[in-house]
This record gives sequence, structure tokens and C-alpha cells, in this order.
Amino acid sequence: MKSRKRTVLVGLTGALGALLPALPTPAQEAALTVTLEAVESRGNTCFGTFRMDNGMGRDIGFLTLEIAVQRNDNLPGRLFSLALMPSRTETITRVTLPVLDSPCSVVSDLLVNRVDVCRDRGGAPLDCDTPLEATSEAEVPLTK
Repeated sequence: MKSRKRTVLVGLTGALGALLPALPTPAQEAALTVTLEAVESRGNTCFGTFRMDNGMGRDIGFLTLEIAVQRNDNLPGRLFSLALMPSRTETITRVTLPVLDSPCSVVSDLLVNRVDVCRDRGGAPLDCDTPLEATSEAEVPLTK
């Protein structure tokens, strides 16, 4: 009898295993990742190159993030809007823009303050704040 119970249990476990990959696991949860790829001084202006990886499983029609620039020279930083549009699901969008009217050497870090606008292609609001992750591949950190 023990052998038969074990066979049935193994069979059920195998059947469940075939179904479970369709369910999202924490490591597979939808994510919207914004990465600071590089910073570059051009004259007295610091430019940042940002990449957005849309892994939310939905197209994004319009996304605007408020980014705060922190300076390391005790002078006030600034806020700017990072607009990324549109982005189909599972795609990458890149944009380069000025982040500060000073060389990049005075930028200590960038902070995603908030998601100002996030809408799908039809204009309906999306929750982009919850899945948003901020990372940096540059010498300047980007955090949330």
C-alpha cells in the first residue's frame, strides 16, 4: 500500500508542477525598470541617458516621472520630468536629456520622486508606481 500512495503522490506532484509555471512567482512579477545608463558632461551641462524596460505585461501610452537631482556642492539641485512614451510590453525605450546645468561631477545622485502620469494607450490610468524599480549603471546612483 505504501508504494501505491507514493506513486499517486508523485503523479499529483508532477501534474501540479506542469500547471505551476503558468503562475507568476515573486521573481517573475511584472516590473517597470528605469535605469540610468550613463551621465556625460557636455560643456557646463550634465546629460543623462535613461532606459525603461517595460515588463508590466501592458503597453504604456504615456509615462512621466519626477526626478530630483541632488548636488554634492551644497547648492540647490533641481527637479525635472522624464517623459517616456509610448512603450509596448516587453520593449526597451531610451532617452538622453539634460539633467543639470552644471558638469556631472557635481551630481551626487538622482531620485525618482514620484510617478506623475502613467496611462495605457487608450488613456486609462495605470499603476506604474508599485512595479517601478530604479537602478543605475552609471557612476551616479538612481534610486526610488
